[in-house]
Parts: sequence; C-alpha cells; structure tokens
Amino acid sequence: MTQGTDAGSFIQIRKTKRVSVFPVGMVTKLQLSSPVLNSEGIVVDYYDGYISNRTFPIDMAGFAVNTGFYRQVRLEAVHAL
Repeated sequence: MTQGTDAGSFIQIRKTKRVSVFPVGMVTKLQLSSPVLNSEGIVVDYYDGYISNRTFPIDMAGFAVNTGFYRQVRLEAVHAL
C-alpha cells in the first residue's frame, strides 16, 4: 500500500494558527480516521475505526502544530517556572 498526500492538504496545513487536525484515509478497515466537528468547526470528538483506549484516537499523520505557537507556549511555560 502506498500512502500519498494531496497537494491541497499543504495549503490547509499552512493556515494552522495553533493546532489543526485532519482526516486521514486508509488507516483502518473503514479507511478513515477523522476529527468530529460541531457546527462551529470545533473538534468535539474523534472517529477512528480502530477501537482502543486512546484519549485522542487520531492517526499521527492527521495533525499539524504551528511552530510559532509552540515556541510561544514553551517560552510562557519556562517563564512561569
């Protein structure tokens, strides 16, 4: 099995201001691992065909973190010590 990424995905990833989650196909028998959004586009749950006790059942290829946001949070945490 070959995994591929649609070039349009990178456009969406670049828009990440903090943390983004994305659907990932071909990872389970049902071929989808995805965040579940409410009507405002906020993640309220995760769907994954693989049943486990994971707090956030999402494929590791299905999220992005803005490095600027990460550095800001990290600096705030260090200064709080």
